[in-house]
Amino acid sequence: QMRTFARVGSDYFVDCFRSRLGNGEKEWHDYYYHNFGDLIELDGRTSPTEEIAFVESGLYALSYIKDKYAIKGERDVKATFSWKRPEGVITTRLFMNGAKGRTFIKASAPATEGLSRVKSPDYAVTHDSRTPVFVARHRGDAWQTPFFAVIDPSESVERVEFAGDTLSVFTKDGNCDKFSLPSQAPYFIKE
Repeated sequence: QMRTFARVGSDYFVDCFRSRLGNGEKEWHDYYYHNFGDLIELDGRTSPTEEIAFVESGLYALSYIKDKYAIKGERDVKATFSWKRPEGVITTRLFMNGAKGRTFIKASAPATEGLSRVKSPDYAVTHDSRTPVFVARHRGDAWQTPFFAVIDPSESVERVEFAGDTLSVFTKDGNCDKFSLPSQAPYFIKE
C-alpha cells in the first residue's frame, strides 16, 4: 500500500504495511527496506543481534543478511542511509512508528546488481558490494499494529509524529500532511 505525495521541494513517500496470519498461532512479521549507500545508521544505541536468521524463520534468504545490529522498537525510529559519491553525499531517511513487540535492525544485504550494469556514471557496484538494509520485525499481529514508514529521499521532512492509526508529516517548508488508517480499511487516506 505505497502512495507518493509530492509538493515542490517536499517529496517523500508514505508506506503502510499490514499483515496477519489469523490462525491463532504465534506470529511475527517483517518489513524490509533496501537503499543504495555505504552506511545505515539508526537513532539509538544498537547491539549485535541474530534476530533475523534462517534458524528461526526457515527462510534461507535471511542467511545472506550480515552485520546485524538492533534496538528495541517500542519508540519511533529514524534510519539514515548515506552514500558518498564524487558529487557529494546522497542521503535518504526513513521514519517508522514504534510498537510493543517490535525490533528495528540495521544490516547489510547482497549487492544491488542493477547499478553494476550502469557504466556512466560508474557507481562502483560489484558482485562483492553490500547494500544497506533496514528491517523492522514485529512479534504479534501486525494488522492492528501496522508498520508506517515515511521515506524521505529529498531531506525535506522535518519530523514525523505517529499516533495510533494516524501520522503527521512536518516538512521543512512549514507544511504538515496528516494521514490515517481506519482499523478495517485496506488503504490509508490523506486527510
